[in-house]
Amino acid sequence: MTGEGAAAARWHGRGKASGAPTDVRQFDVYELRDHEVIRATLGCRSPEEARKAAAIEEQAMSADANVEIARRFTETMARGDYETAAAMLAPTSPSMTPTSRSRPAPTPSTNKIGRCDAAFEGWRIEDLEVGAIGEDRTLSLFRIYARGTGSRVELARDDAAIADYHDGKIVRIAYYNDQAQALEAAAEGGRR
Repeated sequence: MTGEGAAAARWHGRGKASGAPTDVRQFDVYELRDHEVIRATLGCRSPEEARKAAAIEEQAMSADANVEIARRFTETMARGDYETAAAMLAPTSPSMTPTSRSRPAPTPSTNKIGRCDAAFEGWRIEDLEVGAIGEDRTLSLFRIYARGTGSRVELARDDAAIADYHDGKIVRIAYYNDQAQALEAAAEGGRR
């Protein structure tokens, strides 16, 4: 195996002497050759820093516009404004596509937006970070909190999405419930 890979980690703990809680997010990038790590960039503080280390970030005006679209789309979905979110999709775009290790895609509504809240009493997104992958793709990393409708148990997970764009509209969204898998896909061009 040859190529580049990325890993995202969230460390929770308490100081040994102080007992103070800690919550650290770190992003690592690895270059592989023949199944061996030949270069590692460890402890990147943000996905942007990790993407730069993986040499997959490209500066372009359209990329900046797509980052803003991704941010607005995610924030609009989190507010439950599915009609406005649907307007950000290209007319021929499919709804969200699950990745190989993610849960099944939400059932699409008439506006092609998966109703993420169907199985949940409530959900919210925090720590949203969006960056460009080339000119026509974005990577969104976030922490999602969801409370089960029946169980009322709140779950938290670090999820991600890679979106493709054409003419200022979203044409594809791949959803990941594993940020490391999303970062790996982003390093490979986001086509997984």
